Amino acid sequence: MNTITPNPGTPYSQVVQSLRALPFGNGFLWVKSGWAFFKLSPGKAILSALILTLTSLFIAFIPGIGFFTSTLLAPCLTAGAFLIWQGFQKTGVLELEDLFGGFRNRLETLLILGFLNLVGMVVVLILTLALGGLFGLLFSAGGEAALDLKAVLETLIQNLAHEITQGGEEAPSLLSQFPIPQWILLMVLNGLGLAVPLIMAQAFSPALVVFEGLTAWEAMKASFWACYRNIWPFLAYSIGLTGLYLLGALTLGLGLLLVPAIQMAATYYSYTDILGKVPERST
Repeated sequence: MNTITPNPGTPYSQVVQSLRALPFGNGFLWVKSGWAFFKLSPGKAILSALILTLTSLFIAFIPGIGFFTSTLLAPCLTAGAFLIWQGFQKTGVLELEDLFGGFRNRLETLLILGFLNLVGMVVVLILTLALGGLFGLLFSAGGEAALDLKAVLETLIQNLAHEITQGGEEAPSLLSQFPIPQWILLMVLNGLGLAVPLIMAQAFSPALVVFEGLTAWEAMKASFWACYRNIWPFLAYSIGLTGLYLLGALTLGLGLLLVPAIQMAATYYSYTDILGKVPERST
């Protein structure tokens, strides 16, 4: 295991002030840097990604408690993905033991973080179902508002159909033929929108706990602001990762063994780029 001088912790206000707003192109730089990291230790990088993936799947499929247990422990495993590459950047050695460093480094805080994530998921689900019920009542009651919503959906789907048929004049009226009620489509879109802030709060929170010594709630807030200030680089990052996954799929799936490992390294690099420093481990 890497022996690295720990960081006693950083005040929340100082962490938030240090978060940098980066240009669009940095998102592609993150992917490029992830590939550069990966090439320095490809065997262990692939093995580390496989271990984390299989561990997560094993926990998730525990009968009865898999979902809750995997959600609670997810920050511990995610912290390991950051710790292994931080150790590599500091020492040049990719230590597989660091994958489970989240269970040795600030475990209690990471478990609280997992609990807050679970609460957030429940809140998003409740709000999604509540608004879905409201949409259902609105559509069933009819009226001008319901007609307006239907018109918006009809226009969006018709435009999509128009593109798919390459501008054909007989683009099908998909909304009237769609097997799922319109209000359910709205509910799904609404749920996705509600989930975005939670995903932003989850993205870097394990790293902020183990590197900056923040509390679970502080880490979630700081992670949200880190993502909010870098929406455009994250868009570029998503485009770059999507391209890698497509390339991986074109190699009969063999390339998909590489991409998760590259993504782990790239996500760690994005964290260091936004904070503008190589992090130290918190006590």
